[in-house]
Amino acid sequence: MRWLRGKAGLSSAVACFALVASALCRQPAHALSIELKDAAPHRIEQQRQEALGRLPLVGTPDLSRRAERLASAGLKVGDPVFIRVFKAEAELEVWMMKGDAFVLFATYPVCFWSGLLGPKLVEGDNQTPEGFYTVTRRQLHRSGRHPRSLNLGFPNQFDKKNARTGSYILVHGACSSVGCFAMTDPVAEEIFGLAERALYSGQERIHVHSFPFRMTGANLAQHSASQWFEFWETLKPAYDAFEATRLPPSIGVCEGKYTTVEGRNGDKGDPGALSVIRSGSDGTRGRPACNPPEAQTVAARPAAAQPVSLPINTIETGSIPNGAKSVSKPNLGASTASSTEVSASTASEPATRTSGARRLRYLKKSGSAVARLKARRVTVQRSAARRDRRNHITVTARKNAVRQRSARRAASQGNVAVSAGRSTKEALFSSN
Repeated sequence: MRWLRGKAGLSSAVACFALVASALCRQPAHALSIELKDAAPHRIEQQRQEALGRLPLVGTPDLSRRAERLASAGLKVGDPVFIRVFKAEAELEVWMMKGDAFVLFATYPVCFWSGLLGPKLVEGDNQTPEGFYTVTRRQLHRSGRHPRSLNLGFPNQFDKKNARTGSYILVHGACSSVGCFAMTDPVAEEIFGLAERALYSGQERIHVHSFPFRMTGANLAQHSASQWFEFWETLKPAYDAFEATRLPPSIGVCEGKYTTVEGRNGDKGDPGALSVIRSGSDGTRGRPACNPPEAQTVAARPAAAQPVSLPINTIETGSIPNGAKSVSKPNLGASTASSTEVSASTASEPATRTSGARRLRYLKKSGSAVARLKARRVTVQRSAARRDRRNHITVTARKNAVRQRSARRAASQGNVAVSAGRSTKEALFSSN
């Protein structure tokens, strides 16, 4: 009986503990308030909704009716795709080609992106990039932590030109990101499917434009105090070109900045990969021109005093004598086009020209593409000269060695002949 009473007491204690715990659990939970500076605060709320399983997010199209949505827009799976991302609005647009232009197929909410408004600068800064990128077949991810995702190809040529570092910036699912654009899994699956079919149906690359916000004049003016305002101004022409033509523009990198030309109907949605454009390019064949303001200023400068420069072949080979200087004299109206070209090409050169080695170092440090090309040419010529000198020394040594052996051989043969002649003479005299 004592054992039963003890067991009953233990049961009542457990019951009391359960009642207290249930009462505590019924207390209302306090919400966690998170404030993000210079970013869309609803990112955290969308991430919380996804974690609780409350899908789809607000603004997500009906993913189960993709075929009907495509048919109603006059599109089909495999049509060329173009993607735009807006960070502040947390939206990703998928455009598809219909006829000779792109039409908007769907706008998806970006579940989460990390960092603030502004470009990605270095590996590990948790920033999502801003700029112009492309996705090819090799950038389709089918395995790993985020399967069925798109690799944007960061850094591009512009990022490399500006010493920006990073890797594996994706458009993926899981609604969690450290530098990527994270969607919900169903949305990421639909985007990947459309991109994959487009690439395997003939589209060579998918262009992805990442903007800090919709690049209207009013939005840009609101951010005029930002440290990235000048950079964002270089993104706006591409935004405006697509808004005007509904075709992805052709974009290049000129003197470390983006330059844009409106897309053409013959491009079939692919104006080509982003590339570095040589300074002075006239922009033929639909490619952007590269006429930096510095070059235009030099070309428009009045010919009041022009430097008398050494011949171009002397400048290229780096064989400028020590102490040679560029002397300026008044232009009396007899300057020719060739002298103007030489002075314009050497306008950024130092006033004092020194040895070829120092000249080469200056060319390598110069930011001009023409100077770097000259430096490369000088390096090749100097390497060839050193190689020729080594070869000449080797050939000369071999020739000298051959001559010495021949001389020794001839000398030994001559000694034998002399000794033979002396013995013959002695034999004749002795016989007489």
